[in-house]
Amino acid sequence: MSQGENKDPLDVLARKIADAEVTESQFSHPNLKGTGKTTQIMIEFIAPIGVGGALGIWLDKYFSLMPLFTLIFILIGLGTGIMNVLRLSKEPPEEHQE
Repeated sequence: MSQGENKDPLDVLARKIADAEVTESQFSHPNLKGTGKTTQIMIEFIAPIGVGGALGIWLDKYFSLMPLFTLIFILIGLGTGIMNVLRLSKEPPEEHQE
């Protein structure tokens, strides 16, 4: 047997893991740093409008008042979305914790 074959399998595995590990900086791209916050803002703006529109359409079909509830609930959803965006814009940025 050669000396290379007598190595402890756990040491070999630990070395392979250390070689395979990458740092966060290797994955982060400078243009994508705010992507998570941007996505959250878009979702919190668009979701209330979609939910309000769907609820309004359902109520309009139920009561046979076609555009009335749809317009009302879309406007309520729009106001809620704007309030969500304003709330998120006032939050301090999250600090990277290691």
